[in-house]
Order: sequence, then structure tokens, then C-alpha cells
Amino acid sequence: MNTAQLQALVFTGSPVAPKSQHVLTRRILLRLRRRGLVAASVHLVGSAGGGSAHVVHLTETGRRFLAARDPALLEQTKPPRSHLFVAHALLIADVAVAFH
Repeated sequence: MNTAQLQALVFTGSPVAPKSQHVLTRRILLRLRRRGLVAASVHLVGSAGGGSAHVVHLTETGRRFLAARDPALLEQTKPPRSHLFVAHALLIADVAVAFH
């Protein structure tokens, strides 16, 4: 998942200003990283404007933390970490955010 997807997931329909949403999303990600629940991927994904963005993923600690709330999550296979599947995983996350 990238920062924009997380921002949309957390703040869609929120009265929080877009600039504040961006700042708060980065703070949330920083806290999750410090707790070891997510990590930045080593793969960069290009954007339409020619830039690139880091992608974050759940760590094993993050998976176990979420599985404490929903044990079915441990039964799911781990997503591949190959750069070939990063763009695909981001598209799936876009769909999940859209249906949220």
C-alpha cells in the first residue's frame, strides 16, 4: 500500500483538510514503522509524473498483531516481495480502498 492509498482509506469522507490528511498519514506511518508493524519496501514504484514512491507492507509482527483481531489473516499466504508483483499489489489495494 502506498501513502495515498492509506490516506484515502483513513480520511475519505473526513472533514480534515487534504494537506492535514497528508501530514497525519505520514505521522501514522512513522508510528507504525517505529512499532515494527509496517516496513517500507525496497522497491520503488513510478508515478505518472515521473517520480517514484515507496510502498509499505505489513511486517510479520504486523500480521500477527492484526491476526489477534482476525485469526483468518494468519491463514492467508504472504504477498510476494518480488518487484514484478508490486504494481499488481497496489492495484489490488486501490480496489480495496474503493470498496471501503
